[in-house]
Amino acid sequence: MPDDGWLSAYQRARARATTAWADDAKLDALVEVPWGKVPGRIAVSGYVQEILTHGWDLARATGQPTELDPELAAWVLAVAQRILPPEPAVARSPSARSSRSPPTPALTPSSPPGSAAGRDGPSSHRSDTDSHLPRSRS
Repeated sequence: MPDDGWLSAYQRARARATTAWADDAKLDALVEVPWGKVPGRIAVSGYVQEILTHGWDLARATGQPTELDPELAAWVLAVAQRILPPEPAVARSPSARSSRSPPTPALTPSSPPGSAAGRDGPSSHRSDTDSHLPRSRS
């Protein structure tokens, strides 16, 4: 794809996704996604997490603005903390990292969703309910 074709390709894919999920009944139907068979709303939240997290990573890696909608970023971080398994303690230990690996950052309200800080945050930030999962489209 030519370098100037990415934006229009993304816009077309976004339009297809919006159309595909326009029917609220699809949000309750079971769908097959790479991580298993889940209700549609869980699949959508997984894709929102992926797009936001990797979009943030890509923007940061290429020196572009990384400002996120604070409400969406907080929601994605809360979902990630609930669904992603914590890293094993050995992965967080300084001796388990190479000398070139930066230390794992601490969880803060400004931690990017899906970042190492978001995955390593204290369990007290994890929710015992599905209250952070979407219930209806806006």
